Amino acid sequence: MKGFTLLEALIAHTKAKRLLTGFTLVELLVVIGIFGLMIAGILGVFNTGILSIGTASLKLDVQPPARIAMDWLIKDMRQTDSGHISVQQADRIVFQRSTGVDSWGNTLEYKLVTDDQDASKKMIARIDSANGAVNKFKNIQSFALNYSEIGSNLIAVTITAGKTYMGRAVTFSLYSKVKLRK
Repeated sequence: MKGFTLLEALIAHTKAKRLLTGFTLVELLVVIGIFGLMIAGILGVFNTGILSIGTASLKLDVQPPARIAMDWLIKDMRQTDSGHISVQQADRIVFQRSTGVDSWGNTLEYKLVTDDQDASKKMIARIDSANGAVNKFKNIQSFALNYSEIGSNLIAVTITAGKTYMGRAVTFSLYSKVKLRK
């Protein structure tokens, strides 16, 4: 039989004791700290992903009404001339569309108004005098027109749309210059 030395007996006793008693408090704290750092990193990446998805979704919600409003406004303005247009305020324009040579049709008005459902939000209203139709383009923050009537037939139009998501403002701006008919 082989005998045990004192050191071998102490190591064997420590291993047997460890199997019966488990981990020390220091070992548990180290493991909990490592897992905590791993989870904090994973949650940070997850939170950034959720915020990015929400922001992208919000941009998809905000852009179409602003683009449609800008397209309609440009199309309508190109059918008028400087003698049949009136920029009454920086966010309101009234004009008549041409229906042919020296023939003028219905009056159109574009203006920034308060949203019907939420008084804290704004929208662009397009009012057609011919049939009384009102088209509304929501989530608009600002609508600016810059028109110098003296010898100019150019109007600069800026539309800014936006919403807030998790405390972050998501905005989208469109700018265009429209040349009126002579």
